[in-house]
Amino acid sequence: MSTQESLNNALRHAGASAIAIHLDYTLKQLQITITDNGCGFEMDRLTSGFGIKGMRQRADLIGAQLHIQSRLNQGTQIELSLPLG
Repeated sequence: MSTQESLNNALRHAGASAIAIHLDYTLKQLQITITDNGCGFEMDRLTSGFGIKGMRQRADLIGAQLHIQSRLNQGTQIELSLPLG
């Protein structure tokens, strides 16, 4: 799932010293937000690696929306929203 990949990326690649995981659950939606204080990256300069591409594919498979915000030297926030019901 995208959550595991997000945590792996924050630990392995971003050099994050803090990672926050926020879970919101209602009868209509599950939302997971992962924020780190790592090195971040420029979204328009992503390489063709499988990491984020794979996260998007897995989100699509379960009908979820994946939003990624990252800024160089400012960390990353990944939000996965899954409609329920």
